[in-house]
Amino acid sequence: MPAMSLLDPEFMRLLRRLQMRVDGRVRSTDRGERRSRVRGAGGDFVDTRPYAPGDDLRHLDWHLYARHDQLLVRLYETPRDHALHVLLDVSASMALPGKTQYAAQLAAALGWLALCSGDQASVTTFSDHVHKRLGPLRGKKVAPRLLRFLDERHDAPGKGTDLLASVQEFTAVRRRGTAVVISDFLAADGRVESLRRLASARVRVAVLHLLTPEERAPVLGEDLTLVDSETGEELTVQVNARLREAYLARLAAFTAQLRDTCAGYGFAFVEVSTATPLETLILGDLRSQGLVG
Repeated sequence: MPAMSLLDPEFMRLLRRLQMRVDGRVRSTDRGERRSRVRGAGGDFVDTRPYAPGDDLRHLDWHLYARHDQLLVRLYETPRDHALHVLLDVSASMALPGKTQYAAQLAAALGWLALCSGDQASVTTFSDHVHKRLGPLRGKKVAPRLLRFLDERHDAPGKGTDLLASVQEFTAVRRRGTAVVISDFLAADGRVESLRRLASARVRVAVLHLLTPEERAPVLGEDLTLVDSETGEELTVQVNARLREAYLARLAAFTAQLRDTCAGYGFAFVEVSTATPLETLILGDLRSQGLVG
């Protein structure tokens, strides 16, 4: 499959009209690498403060000095050099039909959006450890590299998920910007600890909890052989009303723990179904969470 086929060309054109919000703005007398829309300034003038030895004399406000006989330095609100880090779960549980492809397309869409916004983009794939890294990349011309990387099979059959170990590897390098985690979080343990570790890093965090419709609501009346794709353990069950109710209760508690943990750390949290069109997800939930604008 050609790498560019991961994203529909019309969808890519739509994303170019949006902007990735991967960092905040910082008040400074300096100017960031990403240009402001304010003509001739490179940043928005927001305030002044008294001059201190060592300040750049180019930022002195001579008009105010003439009026008040006081040296004041002009302050600008300037965007930082932005960076998007996508952490993509490629463990065995993510290899369900449609799940791997959807996760890759979602990562590709976010990466393409960042590149179109003039930001850096990088991708880290993981299961029980970090597998591969790409980036940081910058500029729309490198989009084919991003799409080829994500179009390859990075899943690891038979590999479980060790979120904590993978996050520890990721945070071992100092980063800034926004980290977006795309995962089903179907790990035996380490979910809360991995989010706590991300909270200690100097990045904004968004958690995208990805499940299939069947994982969210199993069909009643079917005899199923359940295979734990992380461990290989099998269990044959009939999905009756009581079993389905118990499963949904466990899933609700599991999701609530993730949501509450993310809320406690100020992370964005979005429940994602593979049945949701990417355009709906990005223009809906991700926009409402302030990740795109």
